[in-house]
Amino acid sequence: MTNYEANINGNVGGFQQGDGNTMSVTQNNAIEEILDEMRNLVPLDEGDAQQNMEAVDALVKSAPKNTGLIRQAVNALVTSVSTGVGERIAALGEQLIQQLPGGGS
Repeated sequence: MTNYEANINGNVGGFQQGDGNTMSVTQNNAIEEILDEMRNLVPLDEGDAQQNMEAVDALVKSAPKNTGLIRQAVNALVTSVSTGVGERIAALGEQLIQQLPGGGS
């Protein structure tokens, strides 16, 4: 059992569970794993490190709420890193959107 699964009645994977929250523990866990992988891919020695970290912060804050903000943050990251890393971050961004309630639609 992961930390996220152990706290079903509380703060799960950084997202508050409660009334009106349609995200499952599994979705929260998947979102956290995707965001962690993105954080690990962002090289702080390429491009503007501060801009990269601001984009990651925007992703974390917007993940359960707004696919438009997620796409903007992913695009900011993709344009500031090398091609291979950028392609992986873009793919992770799409995975993140698919984890949202309604599949990001």
